Formats: sequence, C-alpha cells, structure tokens
Amino acid sequence: MSAEAALWSLMRDSGLPGHWVRVENRVGEGGTPDLNFAFTYTWQPGTKMAMAKTVEGWMELKSVEAWPTRDEGPLRVPHFERLQRVWLRAREASGGKSYLLLRVERSRMFLLLSGTYASIRLGTANREELMREAVDVLVGKFSPAWLTEGLIKGAQETPLTSGKSARKGRSR
Repeated sequence: MSAEAALWSLMRDSGLPGHWVRVENRVGEGGTPDLNFAFTYTWQPGTKMAMAKTVEGWMELKSVEAWPTRDEGPLRVPHFERLQRVWLRAREASGGKSYLLLRVERSRMFLLLSGTYASIRLGTANREELMREAVDVLVGKFSPAWLTEGLIKGAQETPLTSGKSARKGRSR
C-alpha cells in the first residue's frame, strides 16, 4: 500500500463527518486531487441564531518519511507532479477550495496546506516556513476534529487573506 493510500485509510477509518470520496485517476488525467469532500457545521456568528454552513473542497494527500536532516533544507515531496500543482492552483483561482494534507511520518505530524500555497512552495520551502504558512498543524495521532476545524478555518480564508499575516495570534 502506498503512503498516500495508508493516509487515506487512516482518515477513512477515523470517522470523518460528511461525505468523503476517494478519486481514482489513471496517470496523466490532469492532476485531479485524491479526495473530494463536503460536510456541514453549525455556525453562530455572535447572535442567538445558529446557522448550518457547508464546507466543500478537494484534497491532495502526500506523505513523507521525515523532515530533512538539516532543518533549514527544503522538504522534498516525491510524486507531487506539475499537473497536480496546476490543478490545485486553478481550483482556488476559480473560487473553489483545494488543500494538501501532508503527513510527516517519523515526526507524527500533519500539515494542512492551502492548494495555492502548496502548488507554489511545497518542494522548496523548509520546515519553519511550512509550519508557519500551514492552515493548521497537528502533532500526534490523526484527529478528524482537527482536520474539520482546519478546513472550516481554511474555508473562511482566501488566497488574499491566507498566510502568516492573516493568522497572527493563532495557536498550535
């Protein structure tokens, strides 16, 4: 089983809420991400009235064994192809949401990255930058609550509001 298939199995078996579909593509079919998802949550905008909101998007799954031995070195991600990068960026440029979930196995870390950021910087960014620019970071056992909270946060951001300056003060 590939590392990405193992990551999907971990996610699927964790009890993610909503509707998650694994998309199987043949090589060369245009870079479509591994997963499509949709779920609802209750949003209370500071009033007595609660509203149901939907989060929908696409997610590419990537897994690496470990961070580079030199922390300042870039994290290389095998099999993150040009067409996958183009697809993630085009989806967000068209108003949709796309993400890349990166698992760093030895560190027991998960990073949720915006599709646009991942398409531009993944493979050249180092650990410090990836941790700073991630929508969210989890250290430890995979948690469906962590992922859905990160996707809710990501759904409220746009490429113009994502990144370090837009998220000052957030805790990890």
